[in-house]
Amino acid sequence: MGASALVLTSADPNNPTNSNTVQGRHGDQTMISNFLTIQSLANFPAITGAIAVAWKALQALDESTFGSRLTPLLLAAAWLLVSLVLSAREADRATVRSAWYWSGTIFVGMLNMAVLFAASLGIS
Repeated sequence: MGASALVLTSADPNNPTNSNTVQGRHGDQTMISNFLTIQSLANFPAITGAIAVAWKALQALDESTFGSRLTPLLLAAAWLLVSLVLSAREADRATVRSAWYWSGTIFVGMLNMAVLFAASLGIS
C-alpha cells in the first residue's frame, strides 16, 4: 500500500466528488482525496451531530446515568460496530477472512471513533 492509499479513493471522473464507484469499471475511475468526497461531507458531520443529539436526549432522560463522557464514547463505539458489520456484509468472503482486512479496518475505525467522540464533546 502506497502513501497515496492513505488519503485517496477512487471516483467517477465525471463526478469526482463521489467515491461510490460500485457501478463503474476500474479503468473508468480517477483518484481523489477522501476528504473531498461527498461521502465524507455527509458522514462525519451527520454522525457527529447524531451522537451529540443522542447524548443530550439521554441526559434529559437520566442525567446521573448518561451525563458522563462515557456515553458519547459508547455511542461512537456502537457506530464503529455497525460500520464494521455493514462493511463485512458487503465484502467478499476472501476479503472478510483476511487478517489484513480486519487489522486495517479496525485501526482506521478506531481512529474515526476517537474523532467522532472528540467532535461530539466539542459540539455539546
